[in-house]
Amino acid sequence: MGEENPSSKLSEILRPGLVAGKLLRRRRLVSGEDACHETCTQSETVKYRVFAGTWNVAGVEPPDDLDLDDWLDTDANSYDIYVLGLQEIVPLNARNVLGPTRSSPATKWNSLIGDALNRSSSSSTAALFSCVASEQMVGIFVTVWARRSLRRQLRHAAACRVGAGVLGRLGNKGGVSVRFMLHGTSFCFVCCHLASGGDAGDRNADAADILSRTTFPCEENDELLLELGKGGSFDGWREGHVTFAPTYKYHLNSDCFYGCEKKEQQRAPAWCDRILWRGKGLRQERYERCGSYRMSDHRPVRAVFHAVCESLPLASN
Repeated sequence: MGEENPSSKLSEILRPGLVAGKLLRRRRLVSGEDACHETCTQSETVKYRVFAGTWNVAGVEPPDDLDLDDWLDTDANSYDIYVLGLQEIVPLNARNVLGPTRSSPATKWNSLIGDALNRSSSSSTAALFSCVASEQMVGIFVTVWARRSLRRQLRHAAACRVGAGVLGRLGNKGGVSVRFMLHGTSFCFVCCHLASGGDAGDRNADAADILSRTTFPCEENDELLLELGKGGSFDGWREGHVTFAPTYKYHLNSDCFYGCEKKEQQRAPAWCDRILWRGKGLRQERYERCGSYRMSDHRPVRAVFHAVCESLPLASN
């Protein structure tokens, strides 16, 4: 029951353009034909081949025997990562746009994609490719597949859905983004489905709006998660998955982050308020920020747990 609509200021601060700018300042990026290569050190690069595909399937359910080998160029057997964006995997009628997400078409498409990529494999345990991330918003579907040999190097996969359809927010149009880290390099792919007809300027504005509202959790550089991963000070402690917006630093009685105003020093929002737990018999049910309290420059955080306790007989008098 966490907040699903972070403040607009958050999207302004964490928009992909600004994040990319920070990465450009922090890391020497390769360019041109080496744009997909990861810079491990100043003198070493690792080369990967990334296949990107898009297909508007017009709301048609794929047949069980659909052969995707030609589209995916599986005969080449030379790609390390596949990123595929589909549009209209369900008809864009009122039931599908306003009702719960129909996940069965996405499941079927993923099954067909997996079959095509692993057709040459002798068994399921020796599959060449596995799905590392997938996300659906109404009819937009993005799925990422990588060679199994890369699974240990591919981390922090996350997705974001931005509706730009009816009322500027519903998911009949919009964008679904998937990002991941490969070694130390961040990749982000955005699959957009924009309105047809009309003014091209409106589509350009929708595309810019989708990018400006695309945000991801900043987990790979989170100090607490890094310490939990290393053990040491927090050995044995656990934390629920952080999906809520940053809790610090806000202007008092406002939803604006400090640094939003031009006259203020720029600073990144932070997740300073956390709840850790350890012990047997505990299962975390909720972990969320409470954004309605604005009296402080921090936002409160809450967690709910199920606890299993030993029941001891009461001593008789």
